[in-house]
Amino acid sequence: MSVDGKVERQESAPELAALKSRIQLLEQEQRVACLIEDLRDRFATSPMPAESYLREFPEVFADRSAAVDLIYSEFMLRDSRGHELKTEFLQRFSEYTTELNRQFEVFDALASGFGEFEMQESREPHDLAFCQNQIGGDHFELESLLGEGSFANVFCARDKKLGRQVAIKIARQSLSDHVTMAERFLREAESAAKLVHPGIVSVYEMGGGKTRPWIVQEFVSGGTLRDKVDRQEYSHAEVAAWVGKIADAIDYAHQSGIIHRDIKPANILFDGRGEPKVADFGLAGLAEHESQLTRMGDLVGTPAYMSPEQARGDSVSASSDIYSLGVVLYELLYHQQPFQGTPGSVIEQVIHKDESIPAELKRAVPRDLQTICARAMAKQPSRRYGSAQEMAQDLRRFLAGEPVMARPIGALEKAARWCTNQPVFAMTI
Repeated sequence: MSVDGKVERQESAPELAALKSRIQLLEQEQRVACLIEDLRDRFATSPMPAESYLREFPEVFADRSAAVDLIYSEFMLRDSRGHELKTEFLQRFSEYTTELNRQFEVFDALASGFGEFEMQESREPHDLAFCQNQIGGDHFELESLLGEGSFANVFCARDKKLGRQVAIKIARQSLSDHVTMAERFLREAESAAKLVHPGIVSVYEMGGGKTRPWIVQEFVSGGTLRDKVDRQEYSHAEVAAWVGKIADAIDYAHQSGIIHRDIKPANILFDGRGEPKVADFGLAGLAEHESQLTRMGDLVGTPAYMSPEQARGDSVSASSDIYSLGVVLYELLYHQQPFQGTPGSVIEQVIHKDESIPAELKRAVPRDLQTICARAMAKQPSRRYGSAQEMAQDLRRFLAGEPVMARPIGALEKAARWCTNQPVFAMTI
């Protein structure tokens, strides 16, 4: 590395040649993971530029997405040391301008932060009377603030015409000033209103247009899954039952052509009987085709629960929701998220790293639940469950004491993962 922090580009890298024999038996995605990990491992002492890997392994990086992952890995490593690199990288890798610009958009979005819905945590002044005026007083009467999120305030209210309690989500003024985000907010109502399922929070009506949109939905009184995760007071059987029912609801949404795209504990509510319900379809996308509101390159969701393809800003599918379900299951089982750190660091780990579970945590979890979780969280969509329903069925098999359909990671894949995490040692074998 030069004095100004730039990685010096070398004409040849003979030390990389030794890697060829070590990765030749691996599958494509495992080769890419090993080479990216090698780049990271060398960074602190003798950094190797991405160009050296592109030149030495042309057959691996003929896949443009793999090449961009490698290039972006170098960018993230150097940016963590405070370097402004976008212009340099666009010049060095001009043939990947489109893909890199998309990655930089993701990077900028991460830098601006993500907000989760937080119960009873005030972020800016709110006025009950002012919000009441926004929705009018003939039909609904706001009673109290339930919580505040990045995009909306949620109130407990009374439906005066039907005599029932409801929840009303009212967009923040800052959101309503942003036309695209206001449209996305209203789309939550449109998406969820299509879904009639006991495991999905019902949407009753909407109003306010694009000036200050609001949504009236079912009032769910039993708290969130986030509350339960934080208290850690539950059994493995309860975990399997909850996630199985959530998976049933998500599968119903998928069958209806809707992908949630932001499954996380804060978006799972519990009713008075202790049954889970999926909420917040504000980031939902149509499975058949992506709306202009969620075109490729947009980063939507919460980093810790994103699938690798979602974290890259690529288009997503029902399989992305299955990955997020796997992360929710992981957190319930192991009492921690699989990847931790700053949003940017989490994104990089989601894309490139395999989760590492401490042995003492692993011993406490039934093997079949470990296997179900690993299957749902596979990096490659093709290795995950084929549907949320398949995952739900495996969880029910576990509850019934029957063998699950998912199988543990095979020996070859374990070796590949070890190579990914220990590239220097792997080269000496």
